[in-house]
Amino acid sequence: NSKWNASLTGRFISERKDVGGYASPDVTLGYYTLLNANIQYKWSKRVVVFANGQNLLNDNFSEVNGYNAIGRMVQFGIRLN
Repeated sequence: NSKWNASLTGRFISERKDVGGYASPDVTLGYYTLLNANIQYKWSKRVVVFANGQNLLNDNFSEVNGYNAIGRMVQFGIRLN
């Protein structure tokens, strides 16, 4: 029953085709790597302090042509149960 909990996840997405449809040409979207982390500490029975980060490598990528994904994002907080 540890007070600490942490995770680290990574994903590599290779080049892929984005089908343009009627008015747009097909394009090849580049590869990217996502690294996400989460850590939390159970301060008490009802209070959890946490931090998490997404896209920690700050890769610039598009999941869909024309729409860039969010860059590095870090959140801190306290959760009351």
